[in-house]
Amino acid sequence: MSTPHCSFVIYLFRDLKALPLFIQDFRAFFQKFPLNYELICVIDSTPEEHVLKELKSTAPQNESWQILTNAAKIGRAQSLQKGASHARGELIIFPSLMMATPLGDLFKILQHLMSEPSMMACWGERYSKKSEVMTHSLHAALKTENTFNKILKEKNPHSALDPLCEIGGLRKTAWSEIENAPELKKSKGWFLANHCQKVLRQKNLPQHFLHIHDSGLRPTDFSLWSARWELLRQSLFETL
Repeated sequence: MSTPHCSFVIYLFRDLKALPLFIQDFRAFFQKFPLNYELICVIDSTPEEHVLKELKSTAPQNESWQILTNAAKIGRAQSLQKGASHARGELIIFPSLMMATPLGDLFKILQHLMSEPSMMACWGERYSKKSEVMTHSLHAALKTENTFNKILKEKNPHSALDPLCEIGGLRKTAWSEIENAPELKKSKGWFLANHCQKVLRQKNLPQHFLHIHDSGLRPTDFSLWSARWELLRQSLFETL
């Protein structure tokens, strides 16, 4: 199989029930584009092998899979780094397994990186449009993240517009530049994007931010409350 254009890195914890629906929608969307991609699933627990075998058995001929497992739980941030280090594609993309961000918005990030060769990374943000759900939603997850974002940006004026947005991607060459940075090695829990953004800024690698939608749907098998508090704790002592 030829080298993929891009690698989609997916984090999985205890519950793999969301994966079949994601794969179904993912394949339906990307079959419209002549894109050679690979899926990298990093499993942070004992995998349900029958589920993964069934998914791979129905994969199109041009679909490549990598299934990585962790001997012990290391969290989403470290798991995504592990997946990114195994990526074969020129572009590395981090999608939402719960489909909180539509694939059309994810494709905008991918398209921007493909059309702007000098851009090293592209991330989502949920604030630039005044009517955006982030500032008007009654969804508990979005209201909570909006509150945490305000505190994070107050403590770190150089942080991104949306520090808690985890949708985005970067070039493999950019990942090679930052993957051994201490900032990333010490990241733990759920959030990775803001750490990547900080190291990219330090290395003067250009990155862009695009407005995306977020339904507020979050996984139920991972404590995002503790992950947000950990990120906030770090911000009291470090600049994100």
